[in-house]
Amino acid sequence: MTSRIVWKKPFEIEYSLQGSVNLFDIREEIGRDSDITFLRFLVKARLERDLGEKCTRHFALRFTDNSSLTTRTISTLLHCLEIVSDAGRELGVVNPNGNIAEAIETFLRPVRIVSSVEELGT
Repeated sequence: MTSRIVWKKPFEIEYSLQGSVNLFDIREEIGRDSDITFLRFLVKARLERDLGEKCTRHFALRFTDNSSLTTRTISTLLHCLEIVSDAGRELGVVNPNGNIAEAIETFLRPVRIVSSVEELGT
């Protein structure tokens, strides 16, 4: 018997930024307007990087709509993480040869997931 996890919104994924890095505080709805959300994330990331405001803090990704976590939402989130990974490499936080998995592990290490999570048997 295997189980699958169904995410119920709203939920919050909180990360701790390791080292001296930019602060990204994303509280956008991802899903319905994922292209707009991605663009906002990209612009904010580049602005903060260009301003050179480095800090050691945390940020939260908050999903606020009531729909289920869709493939498109996951894809958008991965694109966002790639942008953060690129910014991290430029700041010397992530190895220049590293990939997104390494970025998640070393640069965006999850601290906690706050959610209403339901496990269903299949």
